[in-house]
Parts: sequence; C-alpha cells; structure tokens
Amino acid sequence: MSKAMKSSVRLLALVLLLLVPVAITNRYALNVIIMAGIWVLLASSINLMLGYAGQLPLGHTAFYGLGGYVSGLLSVKLGLSMWLGMPIAGLFTMLIGGIIGKLTFRVRGSAFVLVTLGFGEVLRLVVNNWMGLTNGPLGLSGIQPPMLFGKAFGYVGYYYLVLALNVLAIYIIWRIVRSRFGRAFLALNENEPLANAVGVHSERFLNLAMMVSTLFAGIAGSFYAHYALFISPDMLFFSNTVTMVVMVVVGGKRTIWGPIVGAVLFTLIPEWLRFMENYRVLVYGLILMLSILFMKNGIVPSLAGALRRKKVDGQ
Repeated sequence: MSKAMKSSVRLLALVLLLLVPVAITNRYALNVIIMAGIWVLLASSINLMLGYAGQLPLGHTAFYGLGGYVSGLLSVKLGLSMWLGMPIAGLFTMLIGGIIGKLTFRVRGSAFVLVTLGFGEVLRLVVNNWMGLTNGPLGLSGIQPPMLFGKAFGYVGYYYLVLALNVLAIYIIWRIVRSRFGRAFLALNENEPLANAVGVHSERFLNLAMMVSTLFAGIAGSFYAHYALFISPDMLFFSNTVTMVVMVVVGGKRTIWGPIVGAVLFTLIPEWLRFMENYRVLVYGLILMLSILFMKNGIVPSLAGALRRKKVDGQ
C-alpha cells in the first residue's frame, strides 16, 4: 500500500469516527463506545511497556486509579476543573512511574514485576482505608463534569473528548516507536546485553517508556473520574491490569493497531454476551482461549500475515 493510500485510509477512518455520534444516538451504545475508548487508551499505554520495551507492569491499574483519584480529589476538595486536573493527574502519575522505574530497572526482571504489583496493592489498601481523604470503600462522589462554554458535557462531548485523547496518545506512541527511542526499546526487548554493548542505556530508555506509559494511564483515570463522576477502590483491582494485558496480547503486541482492536473487541464482547446470563463468562473465556490458540501472535499480526501470503500467492 502506497504512502498516499495509507494517508487516505487514515483520513477516512478519522472522518468515520467523527460521524459516530451522528449515526449512533442511543445513550447506552455511546456509553459502551466511550468505555471502549478508555480501554484503548489503557491498552495502548501498557503496550509501550509490554510490547515494545519487553517489561510486564502488573500494577498498571494503580496508575489508572491514581490518576482518577488525583483528578477527583482536586475537583472535590479544591474545585479544580478537569482541564486542570487531568494534566496534573497525568504528570503526577508519570512522576511516580519514573520513581518506581528508577528504583527497579537496576535489577530488572521479576523485581520490576513484583514492585509494580506490590505498589498497586498497597495503593488499593491506602485508598480503601483512608476514609478522611478518599472516603474509603464508599467511594469518592461529587466530582465535577468538564465544562465548555458554561455547559456540562453530555455523551457526545465525552465521546469527542476520549476520541481526541486517543488520537493524541496513539500519535505520540507511534512517533516514539518509530524514532530512535522505539528502536532502542526493541533492541532491549530482543537482546539487552547486545543493546548495552552498542551504547543503548537500558535504564534510561526503560524509564522513559515507563513514564510515557504511566502518563497516559493517569490521563485515562482522570477522564474516567470526570465521566463517571464517582470513583471507588474498584479502579485499583488487579483484574483491570489482567484485562489490559489480555487486550494487548490478543490484539497483537508490538503493534499500534493491536491494542486498539483488542480493547474494542473485549469491551464489546461482554456486552454482546449479556443475554447469555450465567454462560457469559464461559463463552468469553472460550473466545479468549481460541483466539490465543489460533492467533498466537495476536489478531492484527495474524491478519496482516495472512494478507501478505495471499498477495504473494496471487502474484
């Protein structure tokens, strides 16, 4: 596919996305699409670490929850709007992610996995028990919705906002992975000793990936807080990290489109299966298992490989 054709396809996709609220006016459907947008942001952020840098942050949901609580508390306690709370939350989570990366990337491997997992659990316990600040298990309510020209956002406004955040995040991640930073991530993923031997400073580059990844996780948490207008310690459950990893692995690691496809599918599939009631989880698990068995590299790489083979056979 030529460069001009790729640009045309991207432009067409963007136009279609802009027209979604025109074609879909049902509030429930828009809510599902907005939630899919949040998961796309989370899956894309963790893919930078898992797919490109080759590190598994099992506490990624901690940064999602931290972003939500920072932004929510700034709104409830100080009356700050989302337009100020979101960048503050994103920068704060990026700072914490950088500190954790600085402390753990010296030893790497299981230490990083365990520290991120432990950080997530400790933060969940703090949020759950600090009644005076977070209201504990009762959750934090009274978060203000974003305002524009004196009017609170509706579903359409939230849709366009999450779309804008996703376009911005995916573009930044795409630029990073196509730059020398992205090549450094891949080199460290493939052969870290060799990468270090040719001048790639592993700690520095891995910490950069960690900071960018946690930045977008915090922004996703901030958006959710101002969308739901209520948050609870449920945001910090370990199952959220598992969901992000599943979305990336099934969609396709080390690709830009993989986390997007995985996030959309695994947000929509549970909704489509609601009519099955007690069998919903069983069918969901079966779909997940089959997709991993028959598309080991993920949906996007597998389809791309099939198209390449078809093109070669057709010549």
